[in-house]
Amino acid sequence: MSRQSTAKKRTTKLDPINHNRFINTTAKKRTAKLDPINHNRFINTTAKKRTAKLDPINHNRFINTFVKKRTAKLDLINHNRFIKTTVKKRTAKLDPIYHKRLVNMLVNRILKHGKKSLAYRIFYQAMKKIQQKMKKNPIVVLRRAIRNIAPKVVLKARRKSGSTYQVPIKIKSAKGKIFAIRWLLGASRKRPGRNMDSKLSYELIDATKNRGNAIRKKEETHKMAEANKAFAHNRLKDIPKKRGNPIRKKEETHRMAEANKAFAHNRLIDAAKKRGNPIRKKEETHRMAEANKAFSYNR
Repeated sequence: MSRQSTAKKRTTKLDPINHNRFINTTAKKRTAKLDPINHNRFINTTAKKRTAKLDPINHNRFINTFVKKRTAKLDLINHNRFIKTTVKKRTAKLDPIYHKRLVNMLVNRILKHGKKSLAYRIFYQAMKKIQQKMKKNPIVVLRRAIRNIAPKVVLKARRKSGSTYQVPIKIKSAKGKIFAIRWLLGASRKRPGRNMDSKLSYELIDATKNRGNAIRKKEETHKMAEANKAFAHNRLKDIPKKRGNPIRKKEETHRMAEANKAFAHNRLIDAAKKRGNPIRKKEETHRMAEANKAFSYNR
């Protein structure tokens, strides 16, 4: 039994061709797959690397990565992003109680050191006092006062030939409203008293009756404009009437040209009559050429 058991020992299978067990065991080693075209395993392993997607037009991966960046919206007409951002103009805000722009403009002029709540308190207390005294809508009183104070003409300093002139300039109603608010608050601050709200209310009541320092400021401005009416648009008025320095310069130039008209075409007249320095120079050149004719073909 021992001999039979030893006869059936398990042996490694041999290679069917060379009958060599070492070749058979190493034949089935796992190798990397080859590239189907070049039969190179290195190309095959590196072929499936993840790469960035290319741009469909220019086939450039850098362009494709930057395409989806967030950009500012363009203007629909001129396709300009700067126009799109500047279309919405900033307008004056409304106040929280009366919802009027005029009120907000006045409060912004009252404002000092960033204390807007204090400016609103001063204005609303002034409106309350006006309502108690006049028994009217305070906004109607405010509008009438601003309308009475607003100037139609203002003076602008203009420097001309070393002198400064106050030139009257006509302004629009919106600009006149700004001057009215400025003069109203200036007159209110100069009034005697401690509380700004009471001083503002008294000045507004006086302005509705065409009295007070603000109305006086407007009248003085109009008087000055009337006195300096001659300086308004000097250059524009002088030119149609043929006056002023530019017209005077032009006339002098024309007079000088008329006086020296005889010298205008002298050289042309002399040339036509074969006279003058150019003709003389030409004749001398021709004579010299004729005298030296023998030397012309020496070379």
